Amino acid sequence: MVLPSSILGRAFSEWFGRGAKNKKIPNFILYNKDKEILKSFLDGYIDGDGHFDKKRGVYSCGTASKILVYRLHLL
Repeated sequence: MVLPSSILGRAFSEWFGRGAKNKKIPNFILYNKDKEILKSFLDGYIDGDGHFDKKRGVYSCGTASKILVYRLHLL
């Protein structure tokens, strides 16, 4: 899906960070009380940047952002 919008682009940069080392989970997701929103975010993150290791039976993801790692751990 393509949604050309400079306003949305600026909002996403502010919410999620700009550049690989600056990626983050915004507070409105991190502190959300709705478990389905948290699960949907994690599912989307894994679909985009992760994979399932069949041999070990675990999901793993990689990132260059320390902030994102800390926030994923909190999530």
